[in-house]
Amino acid sequence: MEGRCLSYFLTMKRFLLAISLAAGICCVVAQKKILKQAAAFETSQLYEQAAEMYMKALYQNATRPESIQGLTRTSQKVVDGMLSNYFVARNADDLVAATSQFETILAYQEKLTYFNIQAEIPSYHFRDYEQDKKQLFIDQADEEESETLEKLETLYDQGIRAFQNENWWESWQAFKKIEALSGEYKDTKNYKKKIREKATPIAILPSNQNAFRSEKAFRSHLISELLRLNNPLIKLIEREHLEQVIEEQKLGLSGIIDEKSAAALGRLLGAKAVIIMQVVHQQFNEGQLVERAKTAYTSSEKMVHNDIAQSSRLITDYQPVAYRDFTKENTLLASLDYRLISTETAEILSSDLLRETYKDRIHYATFDGNPYALYHSDGQVIFKSGPERNAFLALFSDGGEMKSQNEMTYEVQRVLSERLASSIHNYFLND
Repeated sequence: MEGRCLSYFLTMKRFLLAISLAAGICCVVAQKKILKQAAAFETSQLYEQAAEMYMKALYQNATRPESIQGLTRTSQKVVDGMLSNYFVARNADDLVAATSQFETILAYQEKLTYFNIQAEIPSYHFRDYEQDKKQLFIDQADEEESETLEKLETLYDQGIRAFQNENWWESWQAFKKIEALSGEYKDTKNYKKKIREKATPIAILPSNQNAFRSEKAFRSHLISELLRLNNPLIKLIEREHLEQVIEEQKLGLSGIIDEKSAAALGRLLGAKAVIIMQVVHQQFNEGQLVERAKTAYTSSEKMVHNDIAQSSRLITDYQPVAYRDFTKENTLLASLDYRLISTETAEILSSDLLRETYKDRIHYATFDGNPYALYHSDGQVIFKSGPERNAFLALFSDGGEMKSQNEMTYEVQRVLSERLASSIHNYFLND
């Protein structure tokens, strides 16, 4: 028994040795073939291809002398050729091409370090490369500065022409762009000041005719939006000054409902125009919670046997199940009448009736079991993944919380104030 084991061991050892020798012979043959190709490339002065073949040989055997010597020779030729291209580009004052070429040389040099080989690069080339980089940076900065100056001059000319033609808003926009580019340029600050002097002082008058619970909150929305639009042709009378004059003159709000009384108060405030507004209609409609029975699908796996092929396979089977779907929609409708009135003539300069419908809707679902086991369908496809399934599963995590009537009123105030501010803004742009 021991003899048979020893015989088996010796046989296996000889077999493995034979395999090892065969592999070594194959490797040597492959290396010789690569070196022969490298030598052929080198003889044809195709140094870059030759260097690549020598590298390939070194990947297989990093200590083979002829591979190391071959790569040392050919890589130097490659670098010399690159340096020649660098020299040509530099003499042509093409600093972009020159610096790019030298950076390619440095990258190739880095590649050679893997094989402990370094091609020679005269030190003065490094000095020239650093100088070229600095000069290129300066040139690019000068070019960008030149482009910026050109833009500034173009915008300045646009602003001056618009100012001379009394297109105040267009002029203002040109000078604002100049400010964004460079802060100040020439006498743009002075021109902006002159445009500001063209502004019309306007006052937003309070009213007791509003249907909104918080008339002050609505006025605050409107003031904030007008300030955001930053129209230089509008100068808002401060709210504190407005309320102080109303108190001093013992004016009741019920008197500020027509053009003449509004114009009179505006003159006391030093305003050239006033805004009076009235929310003429506000209605909150609470919707009904609508419940519907809907169908989704659960999946299960079952084994199906094919008698003809005498084989079985596992398939996924989908069974319909019912879940509950809920929707509700509340609506808030509001209408706002506003007038922009001249304090000098009591003339209505601009007016409009703004209507807004704000809807808040909830949509959620419930299921007695695990909703993550459900798959919904559009009647043709069962959605197993993707955005459709994600949206479906989100229905079961939504608690169905709706905004209160006060929250909806706040949103309507915000939207109406944005529309009213935009209307006033556009009036002064086109005036």
